[in-house]
Amino acid sequence: MDNNILNDINKLLVINENKNKKYCGDCSECCKGWLSANIEGKEITPKHPCEHIVDNKCSNYENRPKSPCKIFTCGWLSNPDSDLLPDWMRPDKSKFIFTKSVGIYENLIPIFLVGDEIPKKSLNWTKKFTEENELDFGIIKRIGETYKCKILYPTNDDDGILSMLRKGIVDD
Repeated sequence: MDNNILNDINKLLVINENKNKKYCGDCSECCKGWLSANIEGKEITPKHPCEHIVDNKCSNYENRPKSPCKIFTCGWLSNPDSDLLPDWMRPDKSKFIFTKSVGIYENLIPIFLVGDEIPKKSLNWTKKFTEENELDFGIIKRIGETYKCKILYPTNDDDGILSMLRKGIVDD
């Protein structure tokens, strides 16, 4: 793999303060419980999103807590120039929240699903993108009101991706 591509991917998936040209806009999917988070002592889940979300925006933006609100940046937001993830891949449009692979291996991109169905357009684009850049990905869905998650893609473990995801991220 070209080291420049890998460096770009790492920039794309970095978790840091947002200092780029992209903004959440009407997207608040990370605050709706698709990712595991505790905000001001309250666990957010798909059935109990952050109480500060009003009309898909944070009503407490200026006073939001540092963790997780100021620290977390999804993969789409972390990519300021749209050269890796196009605008239509914003989580509220694509139904995918790209995250950083922490402690698994650097070429694996965990993607959290927004909702119940994997959109074909998003899946096909992600397959092509990861194949062209020699990357792997897994689609993960949070189950119910717990931290428990289920891996939806890939559906077999021929290449070991399921095992890595189970070990690093989810309880299947």
